[in-house]
Amino acid sequence: YQPLAGYAYCVKGPTATASSSAGAPTQTGIASNCNEYYTVVSGDSCAAVEGAFEITFAKLYEWNPVIGSDCQYLDVGYAICVGVS
Repeated sequence: YQPLAGYAYCVKGPTATASSSAGAPTQTGIASNCNEYYTVVSGDSCAAVEGAFEITFAKLYEWNPVIGSDCQYLDVGYAICVGVS
């Protein structure tokens, strides 16, 4: 792949940050031993969250079963679990 002169390219998106408290509403079923939360923003995807926090979809789904097995319920404004103790 050869970038074209004069064009802007996104090489890394904004950094997602986690918090030790939810700071936003959570949905039912979130892991009871969750110690890191991330609040979903517009444009997020499960793949983006997985990459930002270096976790697999299996873990993300295990800790947040409400997101659905195809990540169809990743709701903006809700805190999801991205780390457990």
